[in-house]
Order: sequence, then structure tokens, then C-alpha cells
Amino acid sequence: MPRFFTDVSGTVGDIIPIVGEDALHISRSLRMAVGDPITICDGLGTDHICEIVYAGHDIVKAKVVEVFPSESEPDVEVTLYASVTKGEKMDFVIQKSVELGVRAIVPVLSRRCIVRLDEKSEKNKLDRWNKIAFEASKQSGRGYVPKVRSVMTFEKAVAEASEHSLRLIAYERGKLPLADLLGSSVYVDAAVFTGPEGGYDEEEIRLAEIMGIAPISLGKRILRAETAPLCVLSIIHYQAELNSKKGYGNGEKEENISAR
Repeated sequence: MPRFFTDVSGTVGDIIPIVGEDALHISRSLRMAVGDPITICDGLGTDHICEIVYAGHDIVKAKVVEVFPSESEPDVEVTLYASVTKGEKMDFVIQKSVELGVRAIVPVLSRRCIVRLDEKSEKNKLDRWNKIAFEASKQSGRGYVPKVRSVMTFEKAVAEASEHSLRLIAYERGKLPLADLLGSSVYVDAAVFTGPEGGYDEEEIRLAEIMGIAPISLGKRILRAETAPLCVLSIIHYQAELNSKKGYGNGEKEENISAR
């Protein structure tokens, strides 16, 4: 069933309008007509099963038949603090992280970042990155559109991350295997840090540890800056789902898992 995002939410019987390019796509490309079923998501985790009651080129109107929480959202909310990478690498990280279920993405300027942004270039980048996140949410059937937030310094990012119950930083010299940590833990939210092309320097890792962020290993190989986030997210979401099926999770925040 075709799926679209709108800023409008509703209850059974309400009429939800779809306008702009989506309306044109529904009426012309998909050739949908009155009576056809369609799924509308509010981008905040709620799906609406609807029936088209009007199909025009500029606007499509759909009547809500059923409302329920989106089933595509993962059990754990992960905020990815990804160091800014050059060229199209950051676009790739954002697109694939959204597909893998990330909740939010924070671009971070760590010491070895090649890219440096002024106010104008940052705004242009954020507009582009959020558009990529939106399109990736549509393509992957997400029920939530993750936001790419404003760029942060590394120091500010590690301070903010203390709010999360699981706090990790991927580091090539990390001693704690990620799989071992997750297999024995219960967590409902996480902050994950991944570095730039040149990796983190030792002072940044020491600061992360002071802030309670555990340096973790992703295995014996050194992963590229655009590969590490995808590896971490895949493992975290897989293990969270596995733990949930085993009955380990209870939907409440557990004791913080941090650097020891």
C-alpha cells in the first residue's frame, strides 16, 4: 500500500489532505482514484490507514479508516553523534542511518574533521541532510522522520550525551567488544559517537571517558568513517530486538551503562 508523510494527524473519520508533489504523484504517477487505500504517517510514529475520497492534481483528500502506532520503529531510540565527513560521505551516513532506525543525528566537529563549516554552509548542509533523512524515511517505511540537528563541537556533544542510558564511542583502540556489552544489558535509548576520517585523538577519548562514555571495539578491523555508524546501529538494534524477544526489556530506563 502506498505510504506518504504529512504534518496532519487525525482520528477515524477525519479527512487528511495531501498537497504538492505527493498529491501529483498519487493522482498522475500512481493513477490512484477515489476508493483506493493509502497509508498516511504523521512522521511522529502514528500510521493512518485511509481511503481516498478526492483525487486532484493539486490536492488529494483521504478519510481515516484506522489509526495505530507505526510497527517499523525500533525498540531503542539511538542518537548518532557522527563526526562530519567530507564530500558525499556524510550524505551516505545520514541516508543509511535513517534506514537502519536512528532516532536523531547530530553532526559533530571533532579535532580531526577535514570539513569546517561557516554559518551559511552549515545551513545549506542541514537543509540538504534533513531532506535526505526525509526521503530515506519514506523509502524505508519509517514511522518517524529523524531530525538532523545543528552541528555541535565534540565537547558540547559529549556533555549532552550524559542524558542517555547507553553511551558509547567507537574507537579503534577500544577494549570493550560492543556485542559483549549489549548482550548483557537492557537499554531503551543510546548515544553513539563515531569519528571522522582521521579518527579521534587520545584527548577526545579521555574526555569521553570522563563524561561516562564507554570506548567500544567494533572488531579486529579498522572501519571507514562512513562504515562505523552503520555497523554500530545494526548491532544495537539487532541486540535490542533480541533482548526484547527474550523478555529482558521492560520499557523503563535502566541504570546508565557508561565508561568504568
